[in-house]
Amino acid sequence: MPAVAPDVALASPQSTFGWIGDINGSCTHVDDGWIALTGRPRDAHLGDGWIASIHADDRDALLQVLRQVLRSSMPSDAQARVLSSDGHVHTWRFTFTQRFDDMGAPVGLAAIARHTAKIPREATCPFAEDIFEQILDSVCVAGFDGYFKRVNLSWIQALGWSVEELMQRPILDFVHPEDREAIIRARQDLYSGTHLQHLVNRYRCKDGSYRWMQWKSVSHLDRRLVYAVARDITEQKLNEERLRDARDAQHELQRQLIFADRMASVGTLAAGVAHEINTPLTYILTNIDMIALMVSNLAPDTSTLRDMERQEIQEMLTEARDGAHRIRSIVGGLKTFSRAEDDHLEIVDLAAVIKRAIAMTANQVRHRARLSSNIGPIPLIEGNPARIGQVLVNLLLNAAQAIPEVGAASHSISLTAGTTSSGAAYISIRDTGVGIASEHLSRVFDPFFTTRPHAGGTGLGLSIGHSIATAHGGSLTAESSPGSGSTFTLTLPATNKPATLVAPSPASKTPAPTTSRIAILVVDDEPAVGRALQRALSPHEVRVVTSGEQAISLLEQDSNVDLIFSDLMMPEMSGIDLFEHIQHHHPHLAPRVVFISGGAFTERARNFLEHVPNLALDKPFDLNALCELVQRFAPPSEEN
Repeated sequence: MPAVAPDVALASPQSTFGWIGDINGSCTHVDDGWIALTGRPRDAHLGDGWIASIHADDRDALLQVLRQVLRSSMPSDAQARVLSSDGHVHTWRFTFTQRFDDMGAPVGLAAIARHTAKIPREATCPFAEDIFEQILDSVCVAGFDGYFKRVNLSWIQALGWSVEELMQRPILDFVHPEDREAIIRARQDLYSGTHLQHLVNRYRCKDGSYRWMQWKSVSHLDRRLVYAVARDITEQKLNEERLRDARDAQHELQRQLIFADRMASVGTLAAGVAHEINTPLTYILTNIDMIALMVSNLAPDTSTLRDMERQEIQEMLTEARDGAHRIRSIVGGLKTFSRAEDDHLEIVDLAAVIKRAIAMTANQVRHRARLSSNIGPIPLIEGNPARIGQVLVNLLLNAAQAIPEVGAASHSISLTAGTTSSGAAYISIRDTGVGIASEHLSRVFDPFFTTRPHAGGTGLGLSIGHSIATAHGGSLTAESSPGSGSTFTLTLPATNKPATLVAPSPASKTPAPTTSRIAILVVDDEPAVGRALQRALSPHEVRVVTSGEQAISLLEQDSNVDLIFSDLMMPEMSGIDLFEHIQHHHPHLAPRVVFISGGAFTERARNFLEHVPNLALDKPFDLNALCELVQRFAPPSEEN
């Protein structure tokens, strides 16, 4: 394209005036029309002086178009207001084009201005320039060299970069690293003439954030240009993400509710199982004690057993008794922790709760680590033993699960308990497991937060434990570092209230003799329990029935009874129903009722035992304790 000389007439038939600039956009020549319009001398317009005649509000936009033409080599129009010599303001349309020398190299710029009133209407339609700049979507022209050639104002508003910053760097610099491959593939299609109907990617804003863009693009192979429109769909993406997170949270909540419901069912089932185990365990232990007593009472000269056989039988009975007591301890743990939803408070001996929690988790722990405990002097606290036990069980299980499944001999879990300097009770559990990352440590007590989602972790154990500690006026804290294990410490305030008196366990395995024979009624739906009690209390007159209805019938015939042992949980008529009947029809017998139960696993039964003044024995009971209790109801003997 031939170069345009300064003395070439700039005005076309529709032009009013014009000027010429160099390769940097500085004005080097203006025509007479421009001078006449502005009333300023020619020299005042050279360089950047010409811009002084443009309305201040329009200068930046006009200069932006000018620079864009210099970069892209494409003609462009812009509208601006000019201050005329008569003091009036007129609107003009400027058309900027690049000038080239005979070799095709750019040498500068030419500008032609026309008064908008003189532009034929067909020349202003369809207002392409106005549409380009005013369209709300981000519109751009890009070269096959990977650079923007032109962008509209929506780009600046969306990303915060200036036009110069967008033009000076490769487009890929603004694209999210994860989306660049898709851009490169899309370019290959466009450069081959294929239109791009849908592409979604992220563009980096000046503040470092990213905006989501949805693209439609076409290419012009001859010009080696791509014309594209991008719609900002960031809010849509954010809403989709919020919706997805809400659905995930809903699904997680549903899962946790199902889990919580399942755990509640397991708790109820555990209480029922404890009752079912304790009932046969009662007559097993009672019969073992009776056999051991009978063997020890055999006179050596009348016994057909040799001393070696007698000793071996005693050893077998001792082992059987120890095994049964072990079952009783495990079942006792099930009974305790199945009542963790209760809010009942009592004076708690933490040492007993700790030992029970250790027994409950011993099997899981021993396959992962060696467990050691050091329980020093520890004060009594007022609280719910089931809930505190629940915390300790969770902490012990978490400690075990933080240790790899192999190499149990090289790992340890240590539990220490004692009194803090302020007089509070503390229980600390330390493991040599993998530890907790610092970014996770502050969240370990958050509900549903877990570092083991694929290993069955629910994210509820520590959260519940923290809530239980807080509800007791105490605290649950964590210390950990990756590779060095973790330490969780439960602290609970001490109480000055006295402990509930509990009958001491008998030191001897031989029941204390009774001197007065009394009438005893045993009511239990398990016949073997009745027979075992009948044998154990054989010096007394013991009658056994297997239902509340039978007991009522017997009492109607003969109410001369000194002591009534009644099972609490029985089908048809429960021990509670039987007791209420006795209160109404045989009130003198009501204080003589002692309840025996393998586990009060209904709300009614638990409330009843909490408020009734009568004694209660938990199955399985100790034979010696049973005999001592019977002696309380025996009338004083003549010797006494």
